Amino acid sequence: MIDLKPCPFCGSSRVYPRPGVESGDGMPWPVYYVHCCNCGTDGPVIETHGRNVPPEEARNASIGLWNWRAK
Repeated sequence: MIDLKPCPFCGSSRVYPRPGVESGDGMPWPVYYVHCCNCGTDGPVIETHGRNVPPEEARNASIGLWNWRAK
């Protein structure tokens, strides 16, 4: 399990990885992103459609992008 950093906008620790579904070509496909329950910010969306990305890898990628901070 990868630890999530607090929200970069409000500082809340109530952030969670979430699965979602987007529809394309008439077919739904899973996506993953991190969501802040305090201010509603969503992190970058990782799509799995046409990429043969395992769900756990997509989930971890969304967490990695959420945790990345410019220095």
